[in-house]
Amino acid sequence: MAGDRYHSYAELSLQEALNEDYRIVVQDVGSPVTVIAPHGGNIEPNTAEIAKLIAGDHYNCYCFEGICKGNNRRLHLTSHQFDEPQALRIISRSIAVVAIHACTGNHARIYLGGLDTALRELIGRRLNIRKIIIGHVYFPFLIK
Repeated sequence: MAGDRYHSYAELSLQEALNEDYRIVVQDVGSPVTVIAPHGGNIEPNTAEIAKLIAGDHYNCYCFEGICKGNNRRLHLTSHQFDEPQALRIISRSIAVVAIHACTGNHARIYLGGLDTALRELIGRRLNIRKIIIGHVYFPFLIK
């Protein structure tokens, strides 16, 4: 996201306090699938809760959660620069990763992205069955 204060986890960790400004929650159940919320807590509200619900007890889950009292937006690391070591470890052992993000707007809908077309389409079909609205937008950096 344009205007991010930090360009890496190393930069962020030098200025922000773990378990005071942010926390990292990892659930490793040994699954080949991991659900992540790299902007959880008060960075992108409700994304960590959604990731944890999707993961349940069946999938790995990683959440980076903003918990400071003030401007949690400052903790945002653009996804393609998100390099927190625990996240990289669990992702590197996964064959599929589902990332939960928030978006702005007044419409309740889900946008699907990612390079795994088959998984994206499967998730879309499952959401449609549940009458969940899928927004259509082109993210050239997320879809081949």
